[in-house]
Amino acid sequence: MIDTETPGSPGWWAKRLATELGARQARYDLLDAYQRGDHPLPQGAEQCPNAYRRLQRKARTNYVGLVASAVTERMNVVGFRTGADRDEIGDEAAWRIWQANQLDADAGLVHEASVVMGESYAIVGPPAVEDDIPLITPEDPRQVITASAPGRRRSVDAALKTWSHDIRQEDRIVLYLPGEVWHFHRRRKSSGVTEDGTFDGSAWDVDEELSGALPLSRVPVVRFANRENLFGETQGEFEDVLDIQDRINHTILDRLVVASMQAFRQRWIKGVSTKDAEGNPIDLSSMLSASAGAVWALPAGVDLGEFDEVNLKPLLDAVSEDVRALGAITRTPPSYLLAELVNVSADAYTVTESGLVAKVGNRLLQAGESWEAVMSLAFEVLGDEARARRPDLEVLWANPKRHTLSELADAAGKLKDVVSRRTLQRDVLQMTPQSIARDEADRSGELLDAELSGLPTVEPITNGEP
Repeated sequence: MIDTETPGSPGWWAKRLATELGARQARYDLLDAYQRGDHPLPQGAEQCPNAYRRLQRKARTNYVGLVASAVTERMNVVGFRTGADRDEIGDEAAWRIWQANQLDADAGLVHEASVVMGESYAIVGPPAVEDDIPLITPEDPRQVITASAPGRRRSVDAALKTWSHDIRQEDRIVLYLPGEVWHFHRRRKSSGVTEDGTFDGSAWDVDEELSGALPLSRVPVVRFANRENLFGETQGEFEDVLDIQDRINHTILDRLVVASMQAFRQRWIKGVSTKDAEGNPIDLSSMLSASAGAVWALPAGVDLGEFDEVNLKPLLDAVSEDVRALGAITRTPPSYLLAELVNVSADAYTVTESGLVAKVGNRLLQAGESWEAVMSLAFEVLGDEARARRPDLEVLWANPKRHTLSELADAAGKLKDVVSRRTLQRDVLQMTPQSIARDEADRSGELLDAELSGLPTVEPITNGEP
């Protein structure tokens, strides 16, 4: 039986973290559903026929998904600087680790989960195959959790990952402590580890073969926190505007209902008898059926009409105002949410994007600290102390501010005699470190070709004569 009562023991940490992770699942699932456009259906009639339910689904418009993607599409890592190589175009060893772990693509998964659900994780481990590249894996916050040291939010005391092993029909937990790792497993239950949110020491067994020492002095799990406060609490990028998204969906539902009803506006008849000459009731619905080829013959003195058309413009305006409010609170430009910017000047476009650029800049600072910690752990696995020094690590990001090619060319032309060529490439033309390195190699090749083309030609010698 695993000891879950002794503070600081592996079982105690597993129980504490598994319980907390289970309590977070509802929030994570809700935010992820909003991101995917699977919003709660807007409220309507309590007794909903199938046709009305179809309208409810059609009323959902995923504006909050745009709020998140507006941030993540501008979070692009282009290199690292380390204590061993402070070259302005980046450390090649760090970039090799990045590329070997396919993080050009998978880093976006880390950023998206963090922006949407408030946090995400990355785990650093020894090489998975016989090479010298540490393994870095992106992790979903619904499967991973960390516990921070008191007073030090970025220092991790313990971390836990859980998942279900489909082939072995097992639930598994991996617990990371400084310098050691513990593996637990149990027979798979109908509800997963995070669903039941418990760790019963009598139901779990330690996997002795996998548990043991780690080639790291630190916990190899790094947390990526979004909009974190001093208490360590995070917030998804659109978590505070879910009510506005629900309001938009509800107003769109009202518009769809009104439009559907107006396609067959209610008719009325005044002055017609509802009984025949013998006093029997008349079925007017069968006599006055609506059809393109129907002709209604009514007695003299009978009035026929229909209710007036409802003006949909107030509903359309209400949605637009709610979308603008959502954009203002989240600092998402109208070009993302309303597609209203057409043929505007570059200065006007820059003004509309200033809030988003400032917000993304803050997110880059936060995510950069986490990526630096990841790379520090990776170099610690390799035993490279110089590159593992945390204070000397720096992430190189692509500029989140967008410029047209003509703007960049104009600025480069004005500054070419003011700053160095490399500064011009990096800071003005916004070239990546890899692009700068290729350009310098191409320049060297051109210079060599020019030198060779300037040498005098020598006629071949045949039979001892020129």
